[in-house]
Amino acid sequence: MKMEAMSEDEIRLRIEAVTGRLNSRCKGFLKVKEGSLGLDDINYIPHDAPQPTVQYLHRTVRDYIKSSRAQEFLHSSTSPNFDPSMQLCLAYIMGVKTWGDPQSGMDSIDHHMKATMIVACAEKCLRQASEVGKENEGAVVGLLDELKTICARWNCLPWLEQDDATQPQPNGVH
Repeated sequence: MKMEAMSEDEIRLRIEAVTGRLNSRCKGFLKVKEGSLGLDDINYIPHDAPQPTVQYLHRTVRDYIKSSRAQEFLHSSTSPNFDPSMQLCLAYIMGVKTWGDPQSGMDSIDHHMKATMIVACAEKCLRQASEVGKENEGAVVGLLDELKTICARWNCLPWLEQDDATQPQPNGVH
């Protein structure tokens, strides 16, 4: 997948498609709760802003899904090769690629905000990568190479190489 910004219409369609799949597969027992910012703010969402989340319709749904009977059913219905950490790692990488190419002439404030969000996603991706099963270690190396390429294009590598107290700002922005 190439690095290319998604239009607001494409984002809306993607959100509607995922929400529709979730509703049809979970019979409405799970729902998507919007974050505190709307789609109009998509280019200016701070990395620590509340993001949309999937929530249980009721606590009894949560209790059922966590029950041993439901867990056994989920495991028996899932391919033995399915690795949720691998899929989440891939999702983070695919997500940041939809934010566009930093070489496309955006202003420095927009670049800085997106670079900050990419660092937050990269950190989440790295956490998921550390949980990937042994059988997927080779594949995750390829994903991490892709993540490194993305971070290099956005000039984010220095952020990931240092601890939070000493993180430099991208492109000299302070």
